[in-house]
Amino acid sequence: MESQLKKKEVELKAKEQIILQKSEKIEKLLKGGQPRNLLNTEKMKNQKIKSLVEEGKIDEDLMKRKKINRGESKKSEIITIPVDPKIYALLTSRAAKMKWSLESLKIKRQKRYKTVKVTVKWAPGMTKFMDNTHLV
Repeated sequence: MESQLKKKEVELKAKEQIILQKSEKIEKLLKGGQPRNLLNTEKMKNQKIKSLVEEGKIDEDLMKRKKINRGESKKSEIITIPVDPKIYALLTSRAAKMKWSLESLKIKRQKRYKTVKVTVKWAPGMTKFMDNTHLV
């Protein structure tokens, strides 16, 4: 009976030491480690947002909409593609419809140049499919 009590006391002391060591490690990390820097950057971002709200530049509804719609806006960023009027006239003319049809249209964002790259492939002699395609 006494030996079991002594074993449990020793186990409790060992667990207490482990808990103390872990809490000391956590305190050291929070004082000067990387998690502390991350906390500081988050605080700075929050302060900037709060200062903008206080100045009246941004209201809270706008902040919420930006957070929610950030992913959606990236998907639907390209709405219309301006086409040179001369090229558009050539592509939509009756003779062009008889000879060529749209095979594929690829749109790729170029982040480095902040532009859009459009690749159009035309296939000759497919008049059936040309009636269903159109350019904007």
